[in-house]
Amino acid sequence: MNLQKKIESLPPIPMEHYQESFVSNNRDDRMQVQYFFDKENRHFYAEVGFAGLAQGPPGHVHGGAVAAVLDEVMGGTAWLNDIPVMTAQLNVSFLAPLKLDKTVFADSWLEGKDGKKVFIKSKLIGPKGRIYAIAEGIFVQLSKDKLELIGDLPDGLFKAE
Repeated sequence: MNLQKKIESLPPIPMEHYQESFVSNNRDDRMQVQYFFDKENRHFYAEVGFAGLAQGPPGHVHGGAVAAVLDEVMGGTAWLNDIPVMTAQLNVSFLAPLKLDKTVFADSWLEGKDGKKVFIKSKLIGPKGRIYAIAEGIFVQLSKDKLELIGDLPDGLFKAE
């Protein structure tokens, strides 16, 4: 099954908690994002459209916008697998230029864990299977106490401890 069909088979994640996010606040002039999570394979997915304010080279998406989306889906992968994290290291390889106003799909999955280090990979893929970027990151698992020092957390963010 191709990635687009896989995503279409999943229920969308309600986006009301993401309204203040740089990536997923769905500004029609920058980025439109919808998230999906597959409980069976534990992958986190996104359907993404980049608009004019995401421009880098004329008519194409800025690499920073691509990196931001891949960072957010990798972090979301950990969180939806009950591992609260923050990014420690992000490595993005850009494989092809991506035109604005094109819908693409992100796929992200856990690669492993070593103590508080969480290793995650992702890729940004077009509807015909073209890979535009791949990323890998090292994320640091944070305790509820550490996250509360950062700021307000939504109710029910953590399982009962």
